[in-house]
Amino acid sequence: MSIFGLTFDHDLRKSFLQHLSLSSLTVYERLFDIEHWHQKLSAVTYKTVVIEEKSQIADAIRMLGGRVFVKARRSDKDVPGGLSAKRTENEVIEVIEKSSRIQEDLKCGAKIVLREYVEQEGIEFRGFICQSRLTCVSLQPN
Repeated sequence: MSIFGLTFDHDLRKSFLQHLSLSSLTVYERLFDIEHWHQKLSAVTYKTVVIEEKSQIADAIRMLGGRVFVKARRSDKDVPGGLSAKRTENEVIEVIEKSSRIQEDLKCGAKIVLREYVEQEGIEFRGFICQSRLTCVSLQPN
């Protein structure tokens, strides 16, 4: 499988086969976990730190320039103000604890992902891939 000219290797296919006993939605979601794609796409995406413990939050915030976006498998958009930049360890912990989406993800084994927060004005584009081809680009107003 190739996305943006990057071919996913044997490890990704092996991971897929290991998860076949799970529901098809879970299998689909696991293929897009950050562990599968971040290393290959790190040169063309925002700086990202994956953490496993709350004690790592403060260091990660510093490494990412002092402002971060919080997510697990999904974002924290279910928390008022959740999609805004977080500057402190306490703000990040508060979002993690208040977001039912992130709590559900953590119960399923997801890790906390802190991404460099970049202020964007205007619009965001999202690309959709089907059978290794870009099939659609949608416009997501900010």
